Parts: sequence; structure tokens; C-alpha cells
Amino acid sequence: MNAALEAKARREQQDCEAAKVLRIGGGRPAEPVRRVAWRRASDFEIKRRKWAWQDRVPLGEVTLWVGHAGIGKSLAATWLSAQVTRGALAGELRGKPAPVMYLATEDSWELSLAPRLLAAGADMDNVLALHTETLVGEDVAEGTLSLAVDIPSLRQAVERTGARVIVLDALLSVMSGFDLAKQGIVRSLLEPLSCGVPEIGSPCVTCDVELCARTR
Repeated sequence: MNAALEAKARREQQDCEAAKVLRIGGGRPAEPVRRVAWRRASDFEIKRRKWAWQDRVPLGEVTLWVGHAGIGKSLAATWLSAQVTRGALAGELRGKPAPVMYLATEDSWELSLAPRLLAAGADMDNVLALHTETLVGEDVAEGTLSLAVDIPSLRQAVERTGARVIVLDALLSVMSGFDLAKQGIVRSLLEPLSCGVPEIGSPCVTCDVELCARTR
């Protein structure tokens, strides 16, 4: 019930935001009117799926790498990143070296990530360590990306850099401040990312997730 109420509240908020740009005769904003709509399947343009890594990691979509701690998810992510920077993966980026944005919250760049990338043969100038910056007076405070507020800024960063892969390691770090045990919370945070991915040059977004040992 709580999840349903939260979803309803989000929809109402979206309607209110949409109403701000709707005006009647240049006067006060119109009250939002929500209704069910539809499109015919024949209206959709059929497109071919494109791959950053052929048949494994698609471009323009969110890919989750899920598993128990210690099985090598982060190591695999650095290997994938290195191949993209060299244009070495089978797929659309073959022979087309591209930048990779890499958010790391659990490993040290100096002690772990940079050595791993070097060992994997990465073009280090094409690996971009992702973080946020907040101006506090004359100072700049660095922080961690948040899916709740930073998607527009992330889109702009991808457009500026031409990044084709974004690695979020670990995914839970960009969802801080939310009760992820509640149904719908994770989905509400991932959906804007999924919608934004095709709009920002079709980069592949790879999220690293740990699988809890206890399941229901």
C-alpha cells in the first residue's frame, strides 16, 4: 500500500510540473488533466539493437552486473572499460576508441583502479573518473553522483566528453538516502537513467551490483 501511495504521489507531482508550462491565454497555469492514452504498434519505428560488446552489453541501455562479493565484478568492469578505450571489443565500437566514465566508490584510484586499468591495457586519457562538484563559497567540494538529482548534469557531461560507457561501481552508492527495501524505490531511481541513456549519444551504462547472500 505504501509503495502504491508513493507511486501515486510521484505521478501527481509529474502532472503538477507539466502544468507549469501549460498556460491558458498567457494567464495562470492550467490544472493538469491525466488520462489514459495509447499508440498503435505500427507507429513504432523498428530499430536494430546495437552492442558495445557484441551480444553481451548493449548500447543505450542499462546493464546490471550482479553477483556475490569477491567474484570479480569490479575487475571485469575495469577490463571492459580498458577494451572500450582501445576500440578492442567486438561490436559497434570495434576500431573506434572511446572515452569511459567510471564512478568508483569502493576502490582507491591510486592503489587499485589505475593499476588494474594499466594492466588491462587501457588508454588512461580515455578513462574519466566520475564525481560531482559543489561550490561552497570559494571552495569546491567533491562528492558522489546521485541518480535522484544528477541525471541532467550527467547527460551534459556525456555530451561534452563523448563517453560511450558509464560504469557505476557500486550501484547502491548512487542510491544513498533511500530505503531500498521498499518496493518501487530502486525502479524509480533507475527509470530516469534508462530513459536518459538513449538521449545522450547512446552510451552503454554498466552498473555493478552485489547480490545479497540471503534471498527470500
